[in-house]
Amino acid sequence: MLNHGGNDYFETPAHAAKHQSYNTSEGTNNTAYLLGSFQYHRRFSQKLILDTTFGGVSTEWRYSNPYSVFSANSGFTLPTRQIGGSVMLSGSSGKLDWKGGIYGQQVKRWAPYGFDMSPYYASQTTATLATANVAFMAEVGWHFARDWRLVPSLRIEHVDSSLNHWTSSMTGEVPYAFAIQESLPRQTLSKTVPLPGLKLEYNPRATEHISQFGWLSYTRAFLPPNYSPYGSYASTVSVPYASSYGNTLELGYRIGHPTGRWSVEAIGFANFLSNLQVSATNGAGESLVGTAGSAHSRGMEATAHWKPLPSLQLNAFMGLTYAAYDRFVFGGVDYSGKQMSGTPRSNFGFSADWQPLPGWTLNASVVRRGRTTLYPNSFTENAPYILVDAQIEKRWKHWNVALYGHNLTDSSYFTRGLSAGYVVAANPRQLGFRVGVNF
Repeated sequence: MLNHGGNDYFETPAHAAKHQSYNTSEGTNNTAYLLGSFQYHRRFSQKLILDTTFGGVSTEWRYSNPYSVFSANSGFTLPTRQIGGSVMLSGSSGKLDWKGGIYGQQVKRWAPYGFDMSPYYASQTTATLATANVAFMAEVGWHFARDWRLVPSLRIEHVDSSLNHWTSSMTGEVPYAFAIQESLPRQTLSKTVPLPGLKLEYNPRATEHISQFGWLSYTRAFLPPNYSPYGSYASTVSVPYASSYGNTLELGYRIGHPTGRWSVEAIGFANFLSNLQVSATNGAGESLVGTAGSAHSRGMEATAHWKPLPSLQLNAFMGLTYAAYDRFVFGGVDYSGKQMSGTPRSNFGFSADWQPLPGWTLNASVVRRGRTTLYPNSFTENAPYILVDAQIEKRWKHWNVALYGHNLTDSSYFTRGLSAGYVVAANPRQLGFRVGVNF
């Protein structure tokens, strides 16, 4: 896949809200992807199954900002190579079912960055990041009673990360001439963590009119540590950011008709985070990954669907979330107690799918997103907004043709923010036509 485009969407909130750009150039935002995968599935018996996957992906991202955003030429070319795979065995015996296996992945990324505001200031950094991780996974399900199942699980993950060939060059001529050159020897770190989980399921036998499923679960999650390659000073780049950990509790219940005529589901959750990794800019202007000492989120989600006719399905959803930093000081700013960026406190919406004739499908949705904040160094907020999407599609044999519309009410909102006060606006109203063939 090849994508070629400009990058002139950094603007002031007033201009971005009108989808107007006053940048003097488009900039560059080109991406290329090449990927492949292999899967092997074999059922040795009704109680023993093997699943194997292996794949690789090569990406390249060429990115440069318009000169007028920072009054400088800035950007990078970011190649990434990744391979990985897994081998999983699953089976059952009596009241027990189980699955387990191994997963491995290796990623290498070249991360140069240039910023040229000559003759006042110019910088160039280079870095190569490499990460390899291996995980062993195991899960056992125990049907200890007719309607109940207990599922303990364990994932043991090991990560090796390295930073190679890091260099930094900073120069300037006005008002005073200076030149700073820095480099680092190879930096390495390793981490091994156990990640336990436990789930209790309630799944009574369905009757003629109703089916039920409930669960209570605990999971522990992990984001590995690594280095921030875009820092300008060896003293900051050589210090890796810490591992992130999350402990999540979830309680859910679903009830519906056995044939799928209707269903209602509700989920409550609480997530407790430590050393949450946050991309931000420090007081020296370095782009680094900081860590919020602690943070948490809690909320609930509810969904429902109803089929008044076999060809018509109506859906509704609602979500309430509170996500905030508990302890987070970065770049001389205290974000403790503030809402996490990009996390609306409320969402709700409705959608419908209708198949009036064989091969024809019509669907539409109306979604209201609640108030959100942007990038941590930006105090710009998104007011609540409504998104309306619709599509009509015709399928026959191997072909499909569709007319679609996104953001039909032309709602204006922002998706990104910068510390300098610039923002990125979401796409305006889009109308499109799509043709596809399956072979």
